[in-house]
Amino acid sequence: SMSDPIADSPEHAELRATVRRVIADVSPPDRVAELDEAEVFDNELHRALASLDVLRLGLDVGDVRDQLVAIEELGAGPTSMAAFLISHYAAVGLGYG
Repeated sequence: SMSDPIADSPEHAELRATVRRVIADVSPPDRVAELDEAEVFDNELHRALASLDVLRLGLDVGDVRDQLVAIEELGAGPTSMAAFLISHYAAVGLGYG
């Protein structure tokens, strides 16, 4: 319900579905496992997220709650990209506010 502060707004639900779909398409679990095993950064997923403006969330697009949605979805699968995004948002966020 809309009164639940934890529930996604329609916009957040849409972002969540989009990020989830991109992860499923670009970096399914077997690919994530291979890259993690090889300790290789997932450039394809990074590019896909960048094309959706996920790297700009909370900066000039969306807000911090959008960042959390993206991180949550990545945390359920490609955790190394979730960790990268946390560092990315922290670093670029220092120049704002």
